[in-house]
Amino acid sequence: MKIRTQITLPIMLTAIVVLSAASIYSYNFTNNILETEAVKKLEATAQLTKRYISSVLEEQKEKVEIAATHDELSIEELQEILDINPEFYEVFVVDSEGMIISSTNQSHVGSDRSKDTYFTNARNKTYIKPVYYSEFVQKDAITVSTPHADGVLVARIELEFFNSIVADKTGLGQTGESLLAYQNKEEEFVFFTEKRFEEGPHGHEATHVVLPIEEALSGNEDVFFEFDYRHIPVIAVTRYLEEANIGLVVKIDQAEAFAPSRQVLNLSIVRILLVLFIFFVIIYFLAKTISKPIEALHRGTEVIKQGNLDHKVGTNVQDEVGQLSRSFDDMVASLKKSRADIDKKVKQQTKDIVSKSKELENQQAAVLNILEDVEEEKEKTVILAKDLEKFKLAVDNASDHIVITDQDGICLYANQAVETITGYTAKEIMGQKAGIKKLWSGNMAEDFYEKLWKTITEDKKSFIGDIANTRKNGEDYDAVTSISPILDDDGEVKFIVAVERDVTKERQIDRAKSEFVSLASHQLRTPLSTVNWYAEMLLSEDAGKLNKGQQEFVSEIYKGNQRMVDLVNALLNVSRIELGTLAVDPKPTDLIVQAESVLNEIKPLIAKKKLKVIKKFDKAIPKITLDDKLMRIVWQNLLSNSLKYTPEKGKIGISITKDKTNVKIEVSDTGMGIPKAQQKNIFTKLFRADNVRERETDGTGLGLYIVKSVIQQFGGKVWFKSVENKGTTFYVTIPLKGIKAKEGSKGLEYTK
Repeated sequence: MKIRTQITLPIMLTAIVVLSAASIYSYNFTNNILETEAVKKLEATAQLTKRYISSVLEEQKEKVEIAATHDELSIEELQEILDINPEFYEVFVVDSEGMIISSTNQSHVGSDRSKDTYFTNARNKTYIKPVYYSEFVQKDAITVSTPHADGVLVARIELEFFNSIVADKTGLGQTGESLLAYQNKEEEFVFFTEKRFEEGPHGHEATHVVLPIEEALSGNEDVFFEFDYRHIPVIAVTRYLEEANIGLVVKIDQAEAFAPSRQVLNLSIVRILLVLFIFFVIIYFLAKTISKPIEALHRGTEVIKQGNLDHKVGTNVQDEVGQLSRSFDDMVASLKKSRADIDKKVKQQTKDIVSKSKELENQQAAVLNILEDVEEEKEKTVILAKDLEKFKLAVDNASDHIVITDQDGICLYANQAVETITGYTAKEIMGQKAGIKKLWSGNMAEDFYEKLWKTITEDKKSFIGDIANTRKNGEDYDAVTSISPILDDDGEVKFIVAVERDVTKERQIDRAKSEFVSLASHQLRTPLSTVNWYAEMLLSEDAGKLNKGQQEFVSEIYKGNQRMVDLVNALLNVSRIELGTLAVDPKPTDLIVQAESVLNEIKPLIAKKKLKVIKKFDKAIPKITLDDKLMRIVWQNLLSNSLKYTPEKGKIGISITKDKTNVKIEVSDTGMGIPKAQQKNIFTKLFRADNVRERETDGTGLGLYIVKSVIQQFGGKVWFKSVENKGTTFYVTIPLKGIKAKEGSKGLEYTK
């Protein structure tokens, strides 16, 4: 095999393998991104369509509710409702006995509808009857019904109306479309929106077989790769509109969705071929350049073999091949020289010896440089050792208790503060397992230690928390501890570092402050109650008639005194929580009834601000064993905040749902919101955000602190999401299993 081929072939094969691997990786990576984006775009379109349909249904409910505000609805008024709402094809009134007494379709007047759900379910609130086939009017329909002075007002909606809702193909490209369907009483799946394309070779039946409408109507909202009614592979996203029992399928042809991936593949192939061609040309000329002097040398040796010792094969190339050809010429020339050339050769050899000697001197200098480098590294090691000694000295003399253990918790190191804080010497704890009862632990519940060790050894995360421990002399103390696992290269726990700080004195000071606040608050309540009583007497003019100016002054005194009472009650609540004197008296509590009760309390204020209240209560919520008074304070604080910080004509939302283990409460509003920079402080004592302090001067800043404390007493969680000037949603979860009683001296007082 020629040397040119030996050079070119391996390099080309290597280039092909490397470029192919890089292109395959690039294609797969890009393809995954494009496919993910296509699915996300389709899901976003489906979600927007679902929300739009839901909002349209809400709009129909509002239209019917507005129409129902008229005490009497004549045929002309019903016809007028029908005329201004083209989506309705019949509007009629059912009396309290279930008989149609007035309708835009006179043939239906006198019909008995007492057993129909759009009558029975709408006697107390607005009701949407899901899609159904009406035997009465012989067509598919959705009805919206609401209470009316004469009974129930009912409006039927044409299903063709929904075609206009899904007609917008924005985000669906050339082949995408949105389809709506429902399941009739024969359990057949019926699509009632127009299709964008002709049906495929499998006909209308294929619509029910290949599209995942059954999944949509079962409430399974997911992404599917299926065949549509044209028997063409598509990506389909399902959504379910529970209120109307409508399934939504948004789909797009896979060929269109994945077209960018094929373009990437084609472009990658073209790039590979172009690069390989350029690479081949370069390698070919490079190999030719390398092999040319070798071929010249070969031809020269053939000439010399025939006896022509005057022939020169040397080339002007300055690489190793050129050197070889010139050396060959020198060798031939040496054969021609006589003994007289021996001196010349000796001189040449002498020059070589001198050159070698210089090389040896250079090697000696290099060795000396290496020795100097070794000495420098030695000095660095000494400095590092001194630094480590300083670090150990700092750790040994740290005021916090520091312990290092192995992965099983066996103590390997302890600083001097261990003896200062716990009373045990480092020698006494070495080789012992940290946290055992015979050392400085054992005051916490078993589940606390189980959670601690699980967090460190299984979850491999740091644990930070408060621990009650006991010193060697039997004295209890409070500590804040931080325990962190040290992982090896394989991600396994190798060591555990624990830092503990004695906070007993700080906690004693906090308790003293809380006791002082509690005592001061109790002392303040009596004079405040007296001021409140006298102010009420003056306002009621029991002590004589007041002029307008005097009434305003006394009213301000009364309002200011009420704010002081609220502040004192809030301070009392905080002190009872912090001192641990809060009593918990659990009883079976109906959260829905409780929420409705608190809403009724603030109903006049809601009406005054013209707020809309949106309620969503899961009917399956059981009674939970809670402290009714404490839970009521949670409702009062959350709902009063939403009321206070929501402007006129805004909205307040209340939701109560459940899962397998918890009840979830959501209280939302469209109010001021909380500035992002201040959200981390919202549950701290006496904190009020800047934007609410500027507009609402009332408030103690203690309500949410109390809410969080009460929910934690229940074993639940509380958090929120908020956008400034758009609103806030508070979330509360409470275990379904309820809570246990806790002895204490007092409950909580209600504060605004």
